[in-house]
Amino acid sequence: MPVDRERSSRTFNTWYFKIVDPAERHIWALIPGVCLDRRPGASFCFVRVLDGVTGRCVTHEYSMDQFWSSRHGFDIVCGHSRFTSTEVQLHMDGPDLHVTGDLQFAHSPQWPVGPWLHAPRGRVSPPVPLLEASHRVLSPDARISGSLVMDGEDVDFTGGHGYIESDMPTQVAGSSVWVQCNHFDEPGMSLVASVSDVPVAGQLLTRVVIALVAGGRVYRWTTWNGSRLTHFMADDRHAEFTVTNGYRILEVWAGGGAMAPRMLTPRPGVEARVLVHELDATVQVRLIAGSRTGREVIADARGRHAGLEVAGDMVLLSGAAKPECLSARPAQ
Repeated sequence: MPVDRERSSRTFNTWYFKIVDPAERHIWALIPGVCLDRRPGASFCFVRVLDGVTGRCVTHEYSMDQFWSSRHGFDIVCGHSRFTSTEVQLHMDGPDLHVTGDLQFAHSPQWPVGPWLHAPRGRVSPPVPLLEASHRVLSPDARISGSLVMDGEDVDFTGGHGYIESDMPTQVAGSSVWVQCNHFDEPGMSLVASVSDVPVAGQLLTRVVIALVAGGRVYRWTTWNGSRLTHFMADDRHAEFTVTNGYRILEVWAGGGAMAPRMLTPRPGVEARVLVHELDATVQVRLIAGSRTGREVIADARGRHAGLEVAGDMVLLSGAAKPECLSARPAQ
């Protein structure tokens, strides 16, 4: 796969904060980011705000002299807003959006650190070779305190749920599906899942990175721990897939609504891809433990206010085998 020099001149780093108030009437995503470009004067930073209820999407761009990143941890400034793993100080003022306020995040349960679950850090660092992106889940289920004022409306997020991750794409992206949910009836349950076609050493390979927190345990399915994708289907409004790792089988069905915003995603390259990013999707999850004597359903739950992102044509993924177990599609 030849590398376009103009496309490879850019590297994007983004940080993602999803916030839901306790009344579950306000579902927003705050996305600060920076585009590093080797061409003089072409780099910039930005803050994007998505409204999962209305589908509104607003982006404010700033010059690089308005971006700052700590060398000692996750602490960045974009324009007049500051983002850390424990706090957001937001101030965006423009004709299309005015929002200001402070939010604090308490992380519970403790998120494990491993080969693909990195410790929180926010300094802009060199790209990771060969892989499309380096995902770091900073908090799968944070408790929020504080409030924001958006266009004159005061919204209290105290007692709500938050999700924080960082994403550092490094090459021209393949296709991908991303699902995130921390609004299940079971307290403490959360799901983070990414299934993607990624360029590795000149080839497109399928990568699976999934973590499910259920019953106080963390279950993981990743390409590098031997997990297999046995079923996959996706369009611009839903995704369903089945993965296995030894005797544990995970089925996921996620579907969005009509209000999902279509936005330009910050990706390396001259032209950004158009994708669907839903903040109020429904998710059905079923975890099954199989053995020689039979199968046991460990968890079977439906989640709400889920994040669902579908990008590109799933060339490799659509060829996955049919599932060996029942579909996770929720009952009508």
